Amino acid sequence: MGLAGLNAKAGQLMGVVPREKLLADIQFQGVISDLHPIKDALKAADYEDIVLRLNEDDIYGDGNNFEVATTQATAEAWKAADAAAAGAAAATAAAQQGDAEIAAVPRSKRKR
Repeated sequence: MGLAGLNAKAGQLMGVVPREKLLADIQFQGVISDLHPIKDALKAADYEDIVLRLNEDDIYGDGNNFEVATTQATAEAWKAADAAAAGAAAATAAAQQGDAEIAAVPRSKRKR
């Protein structure tokens, strides 16, 4: 359903699935669908491409816990938080690379 590529270890925490595809899955599977309890919220969602993200607090350990943004405001907040986290990770990586480059220069060649 478009969620198979989400992987916390690979840094892929969010996915976008068309609302109609989610509703079709609920229609097909009926009450056994994992999304059946939020069917009404999905129908009332104020945007079309529904954002889902991995639940980092996977208390059951099965890796199949998702959070669903049923409002566009929540989806935008998640995207902004994800972009901020990616920016912070890039800054940390750049700082570590700079430290590694300095450490690679012999002591006699370092600037004092």
